[in-house]
Amino acid sequence: MSINLYAEEFHNAHLGDSEYSPEINDACEKIHKATKSFGINERALILTLASKNASERCLIAYHYKDKYGKELKDLILTKSENSGNFGSLAQLLTLLAPEAEAEIIQNATKGIGTNEELLYPVICGRSNEEIQILKNAYFKRYNQDLANLVSSELSGDNKMLHLACLQGTEEKYDPRYHNLFKAEEDAKTFYKNGEGRQGIDEKGLFKIICMSPPEHLKMVDDAYVAKYGINLEKALKKVLCDTVQEAAIFTLGMKLHPYETVAELIKSTCAGTNTDKLTLSCAILRYQHVLPRVMTEHLKLFGNTVGDRIESGTNDSCKELLLEMVKVALPNSIHGSEEEGESMDHEEDEWSDPDVVVVEPEFYLARARNDPRAESQIMMENYHTAAGMGDLSTIRRAVSAGFSEILHVADSNGWTPLHEAVRTGHDDVVEYLVQEVGLDINQETNGGDSTLSLALDHHGARHPVTTMVQTLLHQTFQL
Repeated sequence: MSINLYAEEFHNAHLGDSEYSPEINDACEKIHKATKSFGINERALILTLASKNASERCLIAYHYKDKYGKELKDLILTKSENSGNFGSLAQLLTLLAPEAEAEIIQNATKGIGTNEELLYPVICGRSNEEIQILKNAYFKRYNQDLANLVSSELSGDNKMLHLACLQGTEEKYDPRYHNLFKAEEDAKTFYKNGEGRQGIDEKGLFKIICMSPPEHLKMVDDAYVAKYGINLEKALKKVLCDTVQEAAIFTLGMKLHPYETVAELIKSTCAGTNTDKLTLSCAILRYQHVLPRVMTEHLKLFGNTVGDRIESGTNDSCKELLLEMVKVALPNSIHGSEEEGESMDHEEDEWSDPDVVVVEPEFYLARARNDPRAESQIMMENYHTAAGMGDLSTIRRAVSAGFSEILHVADSNGWTPLHEAVRTGHDDVVEYLVQEVGLDINQETNGGDSTLSLALDHHGARHPVTTMVQTLLHQTFQL
């Protein structure tokens, strides 16, 4: 199954109890004060609104309307003296995640022409469930079918790809059906529809990309490399061009390596000396729920953090807003250098909670929050990141600090720190999580990935992590 970008609350249609916490009420009062006079106290708004996660921001929007009788989005729209990137991002922060994406689509398609670079990341490479949530949100907000909008805005191959993505036809992974034989057949079909023919059959290419579950598409990619010497991405580059090439490769990437793909998207918004601030802002907003893992991949790929990219690519109020959002996703990971990180630790910000629970990985700290659920979420995501980086010392400190239970928590895609450690090949972390912490070596992800299949897919049969997984599985079987 393709990864989910929305927090679990949006899938459960549940944003908490009708009784609002004191923190939510306090945030509403701060926003009201920040917007009482002419214009907006941007600093106060940033510290209040951007320092909350997606679920908290939605509760603030609901409670603000109840408390003051005004839609928070409309208030910011009428009060903001900056109608540019800051004003647009501030308005998006007041919306539910699906509604914010619907607004982004509307912005990408309004006026003459279509901002295709802003549009395709929202629609392409989504899970079946989330594409349906998005279509419902768009229809509810604008009383228009999203497929009809796409049909009127796009043409040719680009239109074909977006409509294929909107259908939400990704198959559920079934190893009995999605086997090696089918992968080899799909690889042959992909070649016949692309490189192997005079006139490209784009519909045939898009069908394989959109309908194949990620587990199967990885097998198709491997089979294509074995038979034709290049991977699916390079094959698409040979037969497609312009924006449809970008969109098709993005769709493929969101299945094969989603967090790297998002990291590359963020980098692409800061190409050269120019930064596409709107696309960058929308990316940070949309991917905030999975940003910890995106930031890890960004650091591996490019040697600097997402925060560094924001610092160098933006220079207005929008920069501070984005940096606060990055802090929420992975606190104090704004800069890559240890010295810069230490200097930030001693800053006295209005939003800082003086009661801080510290967990010390190599390049971030986890700040506890007043809401225990938010605290657990932040810590869970940090431990997933630590496991994926092979940061065993952080995992050990978590156990020593009494946080073993959080290490057992899976994310919205069913991945635990154990799966992350296997995927990135850290056998020492795998051994510790199973032998000392008690994680289940047999536990599968929501997409049906077992620890052994992850080890084999990513590292092959002779890698130390594969040997370790096999040993642990054998021990479990003997018990």
